[in-house]
Amino acid sequence: MGCLWLIVGTFLVVFMLACFFLGCDHLWRTDVVKARIHYMATDPGDKLTEVYLYAGAGNISWVDIAAGEIVSATLVYDSEMIRVPGHRVVVALVYKLDGKRYDWDGLLFPHGMGYRIELTIDAEGAVTYRCCILPCRLATGNSPPDKGCAKRFRGPGSSL
Repeated sequence: MGCLWLIVGTFLVVFMLACFFLGCDHLWRTDVVKARIHYMATDPGDKLTEVYLYAGAGNISWVDIAAGEIVSATLVYDSEMIRVPGHRVVVALVYKLDGKRYDWDGLLFPHGMGYRIELTIDAEGAVTYRCCILPCRLATGNSPPDKGCAKRFRGPGSSL
């Protein structure tokens, strides 16, 4: 029995050291947005280009996203930068479809919590979303959007 505790303890120490040096802090941080983008076009030649996803100070980009493809990212929005009372984390998406630029200035989240968001882009470029406050899971299938975790807004220049 003592040998089992030694093995478990050693594993935990190794795991903690690996996370410290490899940057696994996004697993337990509360200032993250775990995002998934699904491009729902069915024509194999269709693709989104120059795709940029922003969540507060965090951002990521993709050169293109093919029809039917799903991409995921975990963005740290850096709650230290936005400790102004009443400030919100802005989640936004910018992309091109057939050379036309789309700006989806989508969601305002209260800071200090983590969020999971699923963005679905249809063949015409329209965005729908579902979100929840972490820890959570978004149900698969045709479940209705959960819009209770964020406030939708349209910024200047929004085309959607």
